[in-house]
Amino acid sequence: MAEYNFDHPNAFDFDLIANQLNDLLQGKEIDMPIYNFKVSKRESFCEKVIPANLIIFEGILSLYDRVI
Repeated sequence: MAEYNFDHPNAFDFDLIANQLNDLLQGKEIDMPIYNFKVSKRESFCEKVIPANLIIFEGILSLYDRVI
């Protein structure tokens, strides 16, 4: 069984995050990928997220990438 470090920057798709945050800030809905930690991959379905007046983006690596 392989060990994965989900706290490492390489575990994140920063391009997708930046694009989806941009879309939300422009008032567009996004389809946020759902990650399955048991099998270490994205699910085949997404969660619809609608924009709001306040968007909170948090996490240990939320400021890691300069684009975001």
